[in-house]
Amino acid sequence: MAAIGGSAIPPLLHVEALLHARGYAPAEAFANGMVNGLVAEGGDVVAHAVEHSADLAAFPRDAYAITKRRLRAADVARVTALLPEELVG
Repeated sequence: MAAIGGSAIPPLLHVEALLHARGYAPAEAFANGMVNGLVAEGGDVVAHAVEHSADLAAFPRDAYAITKRRLRAADVARVTALLPEELVG
């Protein structure tokens, strides 16, 4: 799990968030760069996601997929290698 979280959590917060299992309020997670945005309590999460991802629809789908795969390849390989150990505990 730490291998997955480590790719989304800024390195300066790895010990605090991953090793010490510190929880973060939504606004604090946003301020620390752990999430890309917030939706107000009771807000429409789906509408927010659609609105903020509309610009992605303009990208060529294949090029975006290839770039994303290459960007995350090292993390995916690391997580895949650690999976058997994580499942055993």
